[in-house]
Amino acid sequence: MSDEPTYGAWDPDDLAEEINEDFLFHFQQGGEMLNMGNLTGAREHLEAAIELLPQNSKCQNLLGLIYFRLELHDKAIEVYRDLINRYPKEESL
Repeated sequence: MSDEPTYGAWDPDDLAEEINEDFLFHFQQGGEMLNMGNLTGAREHLEAAIELLPQNSKCQNLLGLIYFRLELHDKAIEVYRDLINRYPKEESL
């Protein structure tokens, strides 16, 4: 095999960059919609962001807040239990 790059080949770094860009888009849109009071839109964007980076604690925290405000208490509890297990010394949770 040659060490020269194969153009058109799949590069995992390209996928990671695309995921990060998509995550940031959904995370930012979700935050903006939350600030505007659009809880349903914020939920949709933040759930899309979590699909891309499921362990992102800031996104999980916002999503937990949205679930709480939408009175989806079981989902909110699930999110916050996970966060508390991962960050037991974080008092804000």
